[in-house]
Amino acid sequence: MSDNQKIGLVIFAVCLIIFLAVWIPMSLFTVGYGEVGVRFDPFGGGVSVKEYSQGMHLKAPWVKISKFNVRTQDYTMSMIAEEGNIQRDDRIACITNEGLRVDLDITVLYSAVANKCDEILSTVGADGDYQAIVVRPTIRSVIRNVVSNHDAAYIYSETRGAVEQEIFDTMSPMLAEYNINVEKVLLRAVVLPQLLTQAIDEKKQAEQQFLRMQYILDTAKKEAERKVIEAGGIAEANKIIGKSLTEEYLSWYWLENLKNHSNVVYIIPSESGLPIFKDIDTLPDDTGE
Repeated sequence: MSDNQKIGLVIFAVCLIIFLAVWIPMSLFTVGYGEVGVRFDPFGGGVSVKEYSQGMHLKAPWVKISKFNVRTQDYTMSMIAEEGNIQRDDRIACITNEGLRVDLDITVLYSAVANKCDEILSTVGADGDYQAIVVRPTIRSVIRNVVSNHDAAYIYSETRGAVEQEIFDTMSPMLAEYNINVEKVLLRAVVLPQLLTQAIDEKKQAEQQFLRMQYILDTAKKEAERKVIEAGGIAEANKIIGKSLTEEYLSWYWLENLKNHSNVVYIIPSESGLPIFKDIDTLPDDTGE
């Protein structure tokens, strides 16, 4: 082998090494857990319907892969504690149908539809962009619209679960148009003006007191009805007993009871009207004998 050939071989080897060093990192890519990869080929039709699942894959160096998180994500609006105990108020401010301001702490759980991430990339944007373009504005708009249909007491009271459901039902089809799945709406806190909160709490206490008094009155009424029924039963029983007490039965009953009282003196009326004494001989005489 001549010197020129050797030099050419060395140059080829160096070029090959450089090419591989550049090509391999640009051609190998990994899709992580809970992600899908969307392919964009500028020379092959743009965004591809084919999506890459988790694992290592090979592509042409000019193909770009956009990764999408398809796990459950959250968008939270609340009072946020920052360093130095400084709080940043990110709660969503809404106006009720009576014109009062209500601040809400809300978390919305959502996820990108795994097999539709190519459409999200084509119509909205990449992961990290579509949230700001579609998710956050839609969430905040829906919440404000729902709150504007109700008064503050309705949102603040035990019916907040119905408010969560209304927000969920309104928001779900809107984000579904962008291939985003709404999983849950969590209304964690409702902050009203202090005077209004106090008025609502006092109204609740009054309602509870009314229900308590109503219960006491209902209980007393039922007890009175029970006693009336009981008295009627006793009166009816006495009436039945009274009808069964004939002269013959009373005389027999009286004579039967004399047997149990042998040491007692009884005065028994006779036909002549003179009393007859039982055990008269046992009575002490006046002489003391």
